[in-house]
Amino acid sequence: MYYCPLKTNRRVDDSGGTTPYQRVAELVWSDQEVEQGKLIKLRGFPQDRKVKLFRVTVSTNRTEFVVTNDLYGIE
Repeated sequence: MYYCPLKTNRRVDDSGGTTPYQRVAELVWSDQEVEQGKLIKLRGFPQDRKVKLFRVTVSTNRTEFVVTNDLYGIE
């Protein structure tokens, strides 16, 4: 199990392959996804390897993005 911070320019896909990869900072988040995380695929990872992404607000002008392979233990 791992937790890893992501840079804001890291390319990810949250659409299941229907749209091109986009920067993690450009993702649109629902209220539920902010609380429970978002299942994504990282560019450069194997196609079947999904991770859970969390957006953490550190301060009013700083947001961090953290991924984990623990898809079910955090909810």
